[in-house]
Amino acid sequence: YLLGFVYAREKALIDSVIAKFRFVIIACALALYLLIHLYPFATYLDFAISLQRLMMISVALYVLNKFKSLRSPFLDRLATTSFTLYFMHDIYFHGALKLLPKAYRNGYTESVVFVLAVLSLVYIADFLRLKLGKYSRPLIGS
Repeated sequence: YLLGFVYAREKALIDSVIAKFRFVIIACALALYLLIHLYPFATYLDFAISLQRLMMISVALYVLNKFKSLRSPFLDRLATTSFTLYFMHDIYFHGALKLLPKAYRNGYTESVVFVLAVLSLVYIADFLRLKLGKYSRPLIGS
């Protein structure tokens, strides 16, 4: 949340640093992903998880900046429901993950569950916004 404020204030500088070091950032993000998901002890490294998320966000920012002139209805919907995603994704993701038997949980299946959870949350937010109108804001944030 606070990093979004910093990014909004220093966008040009941060974008130039991300563009300059994009290959290093991608390599480090992938290395951290493998470390976190292949070695069970790494799940207790909150710092590694936070750093990996920050790097993945940096990669996403780079990609989005490269294609900023491209209009995408899906990205527009994602932007419309961004606060709902921020507000509810963790609870919703962990709830969806509990439906998956522990024997099938690994980095790949958790990633698939996360993507499916985000996509379904976008549709649920759209549905609730449509049905509840202005009353959806206190419930889901959008």
